[in-house]
Amino acid sequence: MYLWEKASEREYLSYGFMLCAMIAACFVKCKLGHIFVQSYAIYLGVTIIMSMIDRLLEDKEKKAAEKPVQDYEIKRWSKMYGEPCIVELHALDTQLFEEIADNAVSYTKSGKVKGVNNFNAGARIVINGVFDKETGKPFFKDAKLLKHFGAATPFDLVDLLLLPGEMGEIASAINKLSGVKGDEEADTDEIVKN
Repeated sequence: MYLWEKASEREYLSYGFMLCAMIAACFVKCKLGHIFVQSYAIYLGVTIIMSMIDRLLEDKEKKAAEKPVQDYEIKRWSKMYGEPCIVELHALDTQLFEEIADNAVSYTKSGKVKGVNNFNAGARIVINGVFDKETGKPFFKDAKLLKHFGAATPFDLVDLLLLPGEMGEIASAINKLSGVKGDEEADTDEIVKN
């Protein structure tokens, strides 16, 4: 006995209509067609699974490509100035993390690890991941700020404005925001503290 021989008239019409709607949605590829098919599927108690590729292709705003951003209060500055001092932390991309790691390690001529520039790694994460909340520009690269504090480089400005523990906390927060967890985060914390 076939499935359609067991189906009631309502089910028979519903499945036929559903099949037509699915075919139409596939050919038209319009958002309304997908919404209609999904709504009708819910009515029938059927689950339609959209592939991740289809979901990403439908995302006109390209949300998946956006890097996470988070507000961060530098508490010592807030106490000093009597008002919240908030900066924006931006996630770093993979290529920049690789570059930071490569620049932090020095090698002998034979290729063995000679040493790790601890300040360099933490400072570069902070320099590239901290932005001014109002302007959206990199905070420690701001020319006016560099000039005001007499800092020749963003590294000098980080050293002047942040305590080592503050730099470590900010670098850790940027790592978490960038999706770096576990051993990598512990390594960066260790690098910043040394």
